[in-house]
Amino acid sequence: MTKYFRDPADDGSSPQSDVVSYPLDDMRQAAAKILVDADLALTKHNTQWYSIKKFVERFPGFMQGTIFNVLNPYEKRLRDSYQWQMDFATALFDTADQMENTDQTVSDNFQPTGFDDGHGHQVM
Repeated sequence: MTKYFRDPADDGSSPQSDVVSYPLDDMRQAAAKILVDADLALTKHNTQWYSIKKFVERFPGFMQGTIFNVLNPYEKRLRDSYQWQMDFATALFDTADQMENTDQTVSDNFQPTGFDDGHGHQVM
């Protein structure tokens, strides 16, 4: 868990502490669950949509277009919803990784007298 204190003099021990925390492991677990659930739902959706299409294709030709005009937008909204969830989960993974990398970079470059600017110079 990464913790950031708004007051640098605050060590987080007081009950009045204003701590902002980023539980990276929890973020990754949530992202994994969202990704797995959305992928399973999309797989189930694809199977069911295939069955629906095959069923409708048995109707007389003049009926198929009208029925698909109703069903296709609904199918697209569902598909887009699952894709949005998978995109969100991926963004959550990326965010956790970036936060961890940033935290590690700051930790690696911190010196008691300041920060290394990456060129061997201390920045106060």
